Amino acid sequence: MASQQFIPQHILDPKNAKQAKLSENHIEAIKNGSGFPAHASIRFPAANERVDWHCDGWVNFFMYPFKIGMKFPFSSLVRDFLAFVKVSPSQVMPQVWRVLRGLEVLSEKHSIPFSFEDLGFTYDLRSSGAGRFTLAVKDAREALILRADKANDRGWMSQFFFVQKDSLGSEGAFLEESLHKDRKTIPLSYGPDSEGRTAKILSITTAERTFGNLVVDNEGMSPTPDHSRSVGLRRSRRNIQNVPDDVQGSRAVCVDDSDHESETSRGGGENASAFVPLQMVFPGGQDSCSLPAKRSAQHAAVSSSNTRPMPSDYDLLNMVSRKKKIPSKLASGCSKTPQCPNTEMKSAPPRPVSAATNPDSGGKMNASFSRDFCCLKDALMMGSEMPQVLLSSSSVVFSDVSSAGLALASSAFAFQSVQASLVASERLVLLEKAVDELKRKEKSFQARADVDARTIQSLRGDNSTLTTQISTLKTRIKSLEAYGRKKKQEVTDAACFYAWKTRGELMTSFLAGETSSWTAEQDVATWLKLQDEMDPPIGEDGFDVGQSDNEAESRRS
Repeated sequence: MASQQFIPQHILDPKNAKQAKLSENHIEAIKNGSGFPAHASIRFPAANERVDWHCDGWVNFFMYPFKIGMKFPFSSLVRDFLAFVKVSPSQVMPQVWRVLRGLEVLSEKHSIPFSFEDLGFTYDLRSSGAGRFTLAVKDAREALILRADKANDRGWMSQFFFVQKDSLGSEGAFLEESLHKDRKTIPLSYGPDSEGRTAKILSITTAERTFGNLVVDNEGMSPTPDHSRSVGLRRSRRNIQNVPDDVQGSRAVCVDDSDHESETSRGGGENASAFVPLQMVFPGGQDSCSLPAKRSAQHAAVSSSNTRPMPSDYDLLNMVSRKKKIPSKLASGCSKTPQCPNTEMKSAPPRPVSAATNPDSGGKMNASFSRDFCCLKDALMMGSEMPQVLLSSSSVVFSDVSSAGLALASSAFAFQSVQASLVASERLVLLEKAVDELKRKEKSFQARADVDARTIQSLRGDNSTLTTQISTLKTRIKSLEAYGRKKKQEVTDAACFYAWKTRGELMTSFLAGETSSWTAEQDVATWLKLQDEMDPPIGEDGFDVGQSDNEAESRRS
């Protein structure tokens, strides 16, 4: 291994090829928390080596994917992605890792079989500067993981290392060793079921698909003590700088340190209301960091002289609102803590911590809560998760506790009450809007139902009218059929009458000697003469068969 030499490829822009800032402790954390096998060969870069340097048989990695929870040999989604695009893991930008990690979390949580085949329905891989690649949303598509390009990942370019590919065994066969510079865009295809799986991802709420809510930095890693301590120091300094002066003493509720004693406990005085130096307490086992001595001294002096009372919840809310411009109506969607602008909640809810000693006896009370406890992101943080402050003397009887002690105890959960009221107010506004929307829809549905009822009633009336008309027409048809049969019989009778009358006239004329021959022409002439001279016959019902001129004319023809 010593003979192997890393050679610069000059793939990346010089400003992006940073000098490595890793220690042996970081390497140890990578071995223990990133999933690499114990026998894997991991190499720490030399001072002059950069991430775009290459050596046959070695793969370049950034720490970033492991900081957000990924572990070797990665999920099938990541393996298939790297195997298809054929680029080194060190050429993949953090935005790609965030998208892949977010999809892993959502797929596992909601049991959606999302795979690399489905990734191409929404994204294509494009170059982002020399030798770097990022995921770009296709036209007319919607991003699956929101704010994946806006996470705070400063310093990632200087945190890289090398892993010998052979030491990973068959699980590392998909990894690409060399870096590629000439590739610009890598289109990703998708399968027939990709649209359906993508729709399931998009059906999840936008809040849940936001990267800051899905993944917490350093998840899956084992930070070294130095790293944890530096993170705690940076966070405490940032919190102290951003907290309003009027609120600092109340927010950084202090306090318990068995190594410190008050003047009263040492017998140095009777001032039971004196405050001890404040401490910022962070969840997750991070080191505590004392507030600046100047601020602690000011707070202790004010408390001991009892010249300024502890602010009430209402005053605290007003101070925070005035300092950080929180809308008075508690507009929906406020998810930033007033003390930490641009910082989203990434820690567990505060834990209840009971008091170690009675404040009146000069001791100090334990109380800890999250640095972003005022975040409105999760309504479940109120209620059962709200911490309770217990005095060591008694959790019920407070007769022996001074007002200063009670004020100190109440300050431990004053902001928790503010948080609960903010969350409740926000949820109330959302519920009122939902109720109004449901009422509006109910009115719309009722109006449609009324219109449909009137239409049905009208159709029923028309149906009844048509039924009556049909019945009337059937009756008239039957009457006309009977009338036709009767008239047919009357016509037959009239024809017989005229025929016999004609024959009678001809016979009389023949017998009288007026006619010597009896021909058909004489029958016709006599028929017509009699028809004009005589009235037509009357039927049995008194109806005159010849009452119509049209019928008479028709008979003549």
